[in-house]
Amino acid sequence: KDEKDIILTKNKLRESGISDNYETVLINKNGEKVYVIISGSPFTNEKEQVIGSIGIISDISEHKKSLNKINKQNSERNILYRAGRLFSQTLDVTAIFNAVFDVITDIVDFSELFVARYESKEKLIKYIYMRSKQSGEHIDVSNVPAIPLAPKGFGILSDVIRKSESIILNDYQETLKRSKTTVKVSVQRKDEL
Repeated sequence: KDEKDIILTKNKLRESGISDNYETVLINKNGEKVYVIISGSPFTNEKEQVIGSIGIISDISEHKKSLNKINKQNSERNILYRAGRLFSQTLDVTAIFNAVFDVITDIVDFSELFVARYESKEKLIKYIYMRSKQSGEHIDVSNVPAIPLAPKGFGILSDVIRKSESIILNDYQETLKRSKTTVKVSVQRKDEL
């Protein structure tokens, strides 16, 4: 039911003498949603006939925002707690990255996670972890060749290494199209060999 139907249904209840409270969403003159609680009671004449309705509308938008913020913080705390528990169970790097992958899955919509290490003496980028949501399990990176650091402005990963800041690419394929240097690696899963 949409909000208008809910309000009409509640008005019918008041016409039959029933008082109640309910939450709904209204749209203000700026087109913004306003979360409200409506408390309505029938208004009667001296013969106890319902001749109208008396209502109080309370704006609870800020309350809703606060509740959403608290729920988000609780969710993030639970995720961090779960991550901490997973990380404390092992020193195995692959198991830790698998745990990171699983935790990130609950927070962000993404398709792949790549973790690389930069060997500054050799100026080579070596992948130490790869996993895709599609395959479900991590990819053995032992056969993935090291990649030379690309010239400034020519490679996504090389730029990340130079800036020493992690990035999130919302559209990796689109970013890759604009990249001046690309390295394609074909990896077969064990069950495909």
